[in-house]
Amino acid sequence: MGRSGQLTGHSPSRQRTGAPSYTWRSSVPKMRGGLRPHGITRVASAAGFAMAAVGVAITQGWLGGSGPQAEATRLHLLGNELVVLGLVLVAAAVVIPPRWRQLQASAARAGVLTAFFAAVMLAYWLPVMLLSQSTSVEGERYWWLFDDAMISMRYARNLADGAGLVWNPGERVEGYSNFLWTVWMAFVHSWGPDDAKASLGVLLTNLVLSVATLPVLARLVRTLGGGRVAQVTTLSGHVFGQASLLWAARGLETPLVALLFTMAALRIIEDARPGKTRLSSLLLAATLALVRADGLVLTGLLFLAALAIVGDRARTLRRAALALLIPVAHQAFRIVYYAAWLPNTAHLKASSWDGRLLSGLSYCRDFAEAHALLLICAVGGAAVARDRVRGTLLAAIGLYAGYVAYVGGDAFPDFRFFLPVYPLLLALGFVGIQTVDRVGVLGRAALAVASLATLPLSFGQYEALLGPSAREVGNLRIGLLLREHADADARVADFWAGAVPYFSRLRAIDLLGRADAHVASLPAHAGATVPGHNKFDFSYSLGRLEPDYVVANFALPVDPERMRWAARGDYGFTGALYWDPIFRAHCLEHPLPVPTWRSIFVCDWSAELARAGAWPRAAVPR
Repeated sequence: MGRSGQLTGHSPSRQRTGAPSYTWRSSVPKMRGGLRPHGITRVASAAGFAMAAVGVAITQGWLGGSGPQAEATRLHLLGNELVVLGLVLVAAAVVIPPRWRQLQASAARAGVLTAFFAAVMLAYWLPVMLLSQSTSVEGERYWWLFDDAMISMRYARNLADGAGLVWNPGERVEGYSNFLWTVWMAFVHSWGPDDAKASLGVLLTNLVLSVATLPVLARLVRTLGGGRVAQVTTLSGHVFGQASLLWAARGLETPLVALLFTMAALRIIEDARPGKTRLSSLLLAATLALVRADGLVLTGLLFLAALAIVGDRARTLRRAALALLIPVAHQAFRIVYYAAWLPNTAHLKASSWDGRLLSGLSYCRDFAEAHALLLICAVGGAAVARDRVRGTLLAAIGLYAGYVAYVGGDAFPDFRFFLPVYPLLLALGFVGIQTVDRVGVLGRAALAVASLATLPLSFGQYEALLGPSAREVGNLRIGLLLREHADADARVADFWAGAVPYFSRLRAIDLLGRADAHVASLPAHAGATVPGHNKFDFSYSLGRLEPDYVVANFALPVDPERMRWAARGDYGFTGALYWDPIFRAHCLEHPLPVPTWRSIFVCDWSAELARAGAWPRAAVPR
């Protein structure tokens, strides 16, 4: 391409094998031709101070101070991010330009840039890992994970204890969607940590996996033709990205999926040069189907990418067929062990509800709006360069977005479902900026800074992440209360199927069906559009299964009118329980006399009713 030395040689040249060969040439914009370091310092410093000033004005309510509370909170977080980004820009403007040549020489040494960002990530992420999912109860420090991850932890503990890969011993229902991650959790339990400490091992695993993604991501940027500026901005987006940090700190498998997908994509791109697909590249892609049930979609997209950009398609197809033995073996295990073709969560979240596609399209729209500039740069850069490799990868991301829309998106914010492809998207976006020659060095730098600043970054929420969620602390305490005071053979029914069943160690009934095949097979309730939260059947879960304890999603006393409102919409199960005739006839009149954030009820068909008086208020751990 042009003299700025971005992506060149993207017209495929044929080798003896008939495979297209791609050659990349990368360079970093140099400070020459009238671009003096002191001038850049002044311009960047002024921009940084202006950004910080706007942030202060927003946080103080001088700009956009009126409006609903949710909007005010969002603006306050945006203001915090602008302040931090502005100060970082000022610091970078003062430090970097005068030392540009020295920094270039240092960054040119292998591993220096990656090691720097690894140190930054450890310093930035470790406090969140240690504090966001932890509290002290009666002098002992407890760790836990996001409630969905605690479902997998219960499966894992049962596996480590010899009860099998089950939620309740003797009940074979695949209520998890992360087989390999659950097996790893079982391995962590097998080391011997008690319930209070087992989750810490999972959280530290996520930190290691996230750090391990850095060198892979830096190499991916270089392989796509990106220079050091593209590497710095891409790694910054990964380290400071809000979704990456949040979901890693919640203990889900997202860092492992992102690492495997990024590694597989990198190796397939590298395979395009000799025109031969390595079996190890496709085996790595196939492993994604073990980490998540829908990882098979990612596996298929990577196989298609390999067919598109690697010349020897016959060889690729043969090796892809061999690699597919991995998900085939897992499917055989599922059929034999669970007597099912699909995991229970697939029936729960992706079947029998009419609003699924609209919900999924809304989810994808929100992601596109939050990453609009990055997406424009990724698509525009690939189009300007006429780069078939980058175009193929973007097409794969687009197809994956279509799958996310088809399954209805996610029940939770912060774009968890897009995290597998997020590192690749960062690389494509910032390499795409480097491709744009016409705007010059300063224009590309400004576009890179703007793209990074408009991403959902974690600065605004960082302080809040340094402490646990009050609700999750409350669930921990409910679980510990039940473990201490309930009979070991009692059964507890709850909407939250993670922490309470895990810490109580009681036999449990999942009111929302993640670990219940009957509930998962039901049609969704009208008006409920949140996947995994729109199916319930109290006549079955309460009337037929007859739990001893029911943990409601409300705390007494309640306003009946408010409960009527709570029986509608996406989370209508909360009020629906209150008005359910079985619950009202047998459980509502017997709340336990302990102040928890969600009321615990004993049902009158249970022998536990006689034990209710043994639950003194002083029993609540503090």
